[in-house]
Amino acid sequence: MFLGRRSLDKEERMLTEREIEVLGLLQKGLKQREIAKKLEVSEPSITVFKQKALLKIKASVEVLRIARELGLEIPK
Repeated sequence: MFLGRRSLDKEERMLTEREIEVLGLLQKGLKQREIAKKLEVSEPSITVFKQKALLKIKASVEVLRIARELGLEIPK
């Protein structure tokens, strides 16, 4: 599947623990600057974690959409 720049391999499709952690903190309402301080990383690193996670989520949603259109059974 092509997602703009390139397709993701199997390893890249899974969210990392750090990406999950960043998304969870964003969901709790923390700002990127606050998350960076809490996780002791740079603010640009938080941006990268967030962007990578959202790309992976978008790819997963697209795969599910295509599977439904093709009438494939989707496990729960």
